[in-house]
Amino acid sequence: MTRLALVLLVGLVAGMPARAQRAGPAFDLLREVYTVVFEQPAYRLAFETEVAGPDSTTSDTGEATVQVDLDSGLPWLSVTFDEGETRRLAFDGEIYEVDFPRTQTVYVDSTGDELWTGSAWALMMHPAFGVGAHFFVQDATTATMAGMDTSADRPCERADFWMPAEEEGQVGYSLCVDVETAFPLESRLVDPDGTVITVRLTDVEWIDPLPRAAFRLDSADGFERVPYQDETPPLAVGLAAPAFSVEGEAGPLALADYAGQYVLLDFWGTWCAPCVGAIPDLQAKADAYPDLVVLGLAAYETDDMDPAAFVRQRGGRYAVARVDDALLDAYQVKAFPTYYLVGPDGRILFAGIPDRDPEAEDALAALLVSLFPD
Repeated sequence: MTRLALVLLVGLVAGMPARAQRAGPAFDLLREVYTVVFEQPAYRLAFETEVAGPDSTTSDTGEATVQVDLDSGLPWLSVTFDEGETRRLAFDGEIYEVDFPRTQTVYVDSTGDELWTGSAWALMMHPAFGVGAHFFVQDATTATMAGMDTSADRPCERADFWMPAEEEGQVGYSLCVDVETAFPLESRLVDPDGTVITVRLTDVEWIDPLPRAAFRLDSADGFERVPYQDETPPLAVGLAAPAFSVEGEAGPLALADYAGQYVLLDFWGTWCAPCVGAIPDLQAKADAYPDLVVLGLAAYETDDMDPAAFVRQRGGRYAVARVDDALLDAYQVKAFPTYYLVGPDGRILFAGIPDRDPEAEDALAALLVSLFPD
């Protein structure tokens, strides 16, 4: 949904061009939303978001303060989630911040790019989303009023739009506007692959405009502030892998115990969705290469979490242990998962971070094939 978010942002900032002045009740409804949002640009509200993909559905709830900066047209956001690994995020038009209580860290992106590239739903949550959508659907092949509906038990008028996608298929957009206030209560995007992002806004309260500083995260709780994308590279291939000994299920696990063998280190966490998704693949590697040792090194786990049992429940049979900050620092682990392949001589043969390098997993797979030919 990244492309959609960027298009919406450009449209919101651009103003209302003459080309966008299309006729018809659906576009009239969007123009009404435009007027309401910019006449009263600051709000507090509760939200529900849902991302329903072909294979899975995720959702979030929380509260937000949102404000249209009338000079730039950008949305300012301060968001608190009810649950999840990320509890707060903020955007003041320039700087995007998100906290991560598990590591007591506030990640800071001074360019604001991460808001648009990684959080399309956050743009959708902005009450002026209907305005951005107005530009997005200016090339709509279909724009119709879908009749009366309800959102969070409030009556709303729904308008639906469809337009060709850049590559193939169609992109759909639906907006449900409060009958009484003309406020956009629900917005929905349908991607050509069938993914549907829905945002519902409730308990809307108009407030006086706030200073820009209100849309920054404070550090009074002692959280460390670090760059959103820490580009510290992993340890270089050819270096000796740092020695370690950690407590495993059946006692200490030391890297030295596996001298003379190939060892795949997986720095991961039960809280990390890509890490959890990789468990079956890691077990498949262990099964395919009996001479390969796989160690799952779990980071930032709570006391009540048993990472080894977590892996077992998902079919993994390889060794699992907790690790501390000192070991993460020794291996320069800044993103999860991070993989290292250590050779029989104790030197690093491979280091990869899939989040940064989409080809990392393929490169690891190719290396294993070369090391363990049939």
